Amino acid sequence: MSDLSGKILAGRYEILEKLGEGGYAHVWKAKQLQPEGFVAVKILLAEHAGDPDLVDEFLREAGLYVEFRDDPHVVTILECGTDPETNTHYLVMTLLDGTVEDEVKAGGALDPDKVYRIAEHMGRALNSVHGKNLVHRDVKLSNIMHLAPSDRYVLTDFGIGMVQETAEKTANTQDMTSAVGTWSYASPEQIQAKNKKDIGPPSDFYSLGVALYRAATGEYPFPPNFPQVMIDHVNTPAPDPRAKNPAIPAGLAQIILRCLEKNPADRYASAAEYLEAVKHARAGGVLDVENDGAAVGGAGGLMSLRNLLVGGVALLIILAAAGFGLFGGGKSRKITIDSIPTGATYKLYQGEKMRFSEPMREGTVPAQIEGLEPGAYAIDLVLEGYFPVDGHVITVEAGGQEIAPIALDKAQSLQVTATPVGAPASLTWLEGDGASYAARPTPATFEPLHLGQHRLEVTHEGFVPYMDTVVIGDRNQAVSVKLEPTHRVTLWVFSDPAGAKLAINGALVSQPTNCEVREIPSGPQTFRLTREGYAPLDTTVVVNAVAAIDTLHFALTKRTTPPPPTEPGLTIRSNPSGARISLDGKDTGQTTPHTFSEYVPGAVKLALTRGECYRRYEATVQVAEAGAVHEAALSGYPAKSYTISTSPGYVEIYVDNGSTPVNASGMPPWKVTLSCGTHSLRLRNDKANPPVDVTLKYAVKPGSSVSQLVLNWKEKRVIERN
Repeated sequence: MSDLSGKILAGRYEILEKLGEGGYAHVWKAKQLQPEGFVAVKILLAEHAGDPDLVDEFLREAGLYVEFRDDPHVVTILECGTDPETNTHYLVMTLLDGTVEDEVKAGGALDPDKVYRIAEHMGRALNSVHGKNLVHRDVKLSNIMHLAPSDRYVLTDFGIGMVQETAEKTANTQDMTSAVGTWSYASPEQIQAKNKKDIGPPSDFYSLGVALYRAATGEYPFPPNFPQVMIDHVNTPAPDPRAKNPAIPAGLAQIILRCLEKNPADRYASAAEYLEAVKHARAGGVLDVENDGAAVGGAGGLMSLRNLLVGGVALLIILAAAGFGLFGGGKSRKITIDSIPTGATYKLYQGEKMRFSEPMREGTVPAQIEGLEPGAYAIDLVLEGYFPVDGHVITVEAGGQEIAPIALDKAQSLQVTATPVGAPASLTWLEGDGASYAARPTPATFEPLHLGQHRLEVTHEGFVPYMDTVVIGDRNQAVSVKLEPTHRVTLWVFSDPAGAKLAINGALVSQPTNCEVREIPSGPQTFRLTREGYAPLDTTVVVNAVAAIDTLHFALTKRTTPPPPTEPGLTIRSNPSGARISLDGKDTGQTTPHTFSEYVPGAVKLALTRGECYRRYEATVQVAEAGAVHEAALSGYPAKSYTISTSPGYVEIYVDNGSTPVNASGMPPWKVTLSCGTHSLRLRNDKANPPVDVTLKYAVKPGSSVSQLVLNWKEKRVIERN
């Protein structure tokens, strides 16, 4: 917009100087000619004046502000209209003394009492705005004005405002560097929003948290460097403002940090709740000099001299009672933390370990710790060559007690070689959390591994896939696999009784059994047979990898009778195989397929588990005198979609040895779909100094509410967010 200084608008407003600017309008200071006075005039940019929808939207803003005409903490609209001579669309607001941003730029951090006053007045303003089912969406210090005579703070709008949906459709969304001031206050959901409906009242509290942080410290929580500031708002936890300004009361810091929670649900649920928190924190942290007199004490714990004198006797009684154990509590004398084997480094947390918990003690075990209050504590243990322990909970009792050493699980490794060389191998732990290791070319080393059964799969185009169960013992192991070339097989499929419909790998065969099927690849194939009056049969069979002709026989089971055994004993099979078998609630230590030669006729409760990526299977099997066979089809969990981003800065993301980075184009965060199991996330930036090349592991677990992943290559960890 050209310089309007000196021009007369609508015959009665002399434009003096620009006060602020936004994406679709600028605000000017003006002199009202009759009656004389000074006002603020918001003028729609000329490039938007030809958009009738935007003009209507702009003028409708005045109608929204009319709702707050009598609100002392929301700016008042005096007039709106269109200058007929210049076709300039404008609205006129009361002109206040100056912005809080101006004050911070001039003098740095504000006094905590003043920050509390801003917090309270902005809470009242948002209570009014949200009460009308509106969202301001541009709360920042340059939109908070100060009325000095009454020491009153007023929320105005010099930016994107409450009604800019049309303007958003026409704005240049690629070049946002000029809007860095606004993006420095943007909530995570505001950055990721696809339309205005994605931004609710919690977004205003986040922006207010940034404003209060800046007012209290003189700095932003995240450096206002575009586009890194957007990535930080989405991914990086807000720093404690007391690290910048120790004079900030603890209560005020807690309010700021709650406003800056990444998850909108973790912020204040309403302006009323927020105002109650401000009132409570202010009463306990900053003295109301007008009522209570001079202040004593340090930051975060100020109280009036009168209150200190009145409460002094009670305080002494409480301290004395605590010291002599009159309340039945008392501190623990001593506990010892140790690991098996010993020598692990530890971190001790008070209470349950949460996402942002800070350790209260850390060091190397064995460690003797004194002076702990009775209650729950969490321990992390890390020892090279062993799996880490994360958040192990212990309970400390009054007087101290023995804490049993925590056994660490030694990490093992498996070396896999294959013929042909380079055939990709993958590994899945069939016990515990079902951790999986993404496919990698052979020869390959898998580590760290838990003890127990793992499913090894080796595949290569043109060869029959190899699948087997490998038991990892207490020493490192090696497996050599030779793949057989794939060829086309003529398959004869028989069923008892005949006439069953046959589907191979989901494709229905044109004729029922007994039938000939040509050109079937050798190797594992999935078969489904269905016939009226009989139970469906689902199974996986390895088609002969050497012969040109293979013959398969399937026995169908009538729905009204138990399945006949194919051999003496109780036989359990599953698709896929490798499921852990439990009978009558007891783990047998066996995996499918397996035949139990010793069995008792009657009903047996069967349970099959195959890591976390398959649902638990349960059934009651009727075992006859001659035995029984039970076929189980396991149900897997679907893949999960995530938004994914990197920190700090930009790096390329390669998933499971892919050749193309998932973030090759577009702004963060990026979308990626991951199947259940463990994935390899490689982070690279060859142009960085020094270059970045880090590989992280991430396990996708069924039922998890995690929807955002932040890949922190510097700390070599994946940060989960809901």
